[in-house]
Amino acid sequence: MRVFYVSSKQSPKQKTLNQKISKTLENAGHKVDFVVIDEEEIATNFNLDKNYQKNINAIKKADFVIAEISSMTSGLFFIIASTLNEKKPVLALNNSKSNSAHAKSMASYSLKNKLFAYKEYTENTISQDVSAFLLDVKKIIDTKFILIISPEIDHYLEWASINRRMHKAQVVRRAVEQVMNEDKEYKKVLNKEKRAKK
Repeated sequence: MRVFYVSSKQSPKQKTLNQKISKTLENAGHKVDFVVIDEEEIATNFNLDKNYQKNINAIKKADFVIAEISSMTSGLFFIIASTLNEKKPVLALNNSKSNSAHAKSMASYSLKNKLFAYKEYTENTISQDVSAFLLDVKKIIDTKFILIISPEIDHYLEWASINRRMHKAQVVRRAVEQVMNEDKEYKKVLNKEKRAKK
């Protein structure tokens, strides 16, 4: 799978941790796109269009995103929000030694959104924490498949993607989710499966 790994400006210690995280991902067979959000660069020498497009493309290509949020920035918030908007999983990693003001709200949000995972780590546990997420993410990652459609449906999807600013896949996903949510027979099957697991 392809991973977009993003971190805030690198200190020498953070650089070592970023390398450790990237190595863990690569050793698990994943392709890693790594970006550092540098707030000083944003304030002084920043190409908004270029960087925005670069990050959006990385999110679209990725199967999931890992964000190191010990030094949270507006750029990291944007990437996390954009990823969740694409219905892709996010792991937010927070160093247990950091005094992040966002730790509580992130931990709380992870209980409400199955696509968002929050984990506090230490230098000794980081590899295990990332590996545990990799096992979990396989259970929630979207399954890709090819759908053969008529020219009329394709025409509508083209129109919707432009006028509603949605990807074609999002339009199809929403339509299926709506049918799924209204299907009483399917809900009975789900309830039966839940009772069987208890």
